[in-house]
Amino acid sequence: MNVQYKINLKINTMNNIGRIIKDDYCNGYGDYDYGLADSSIEQEAYDYIILRREDRQPVFIRFGEDDDKQELIDKWCDINSI
Repeated sequence: MNVQYKINLKINTMNNIGRIIKDDYCNGYGDYDYGLADSSIEQEAYDYIILRREDRQPVFIRFGEDDDKQELIDKWCDINSI
């Protein structure tokens, strides 16, 4: 993992807690679960988030080095992009 990538990830860490996911599928990142709409982001680190579904089940989403975590989260939380 290159240094610039780590720096960019750390800058964007921990600013999404409490956001509500509007996308039901999240591009398959949530183990291809189709019940992710209305989940909230409960935990966040530089390469993952944990969602809490309405049924209280946690869903772990891990991002790869080539993923733009913030762009994906913004897309999943924006009802107009679905």
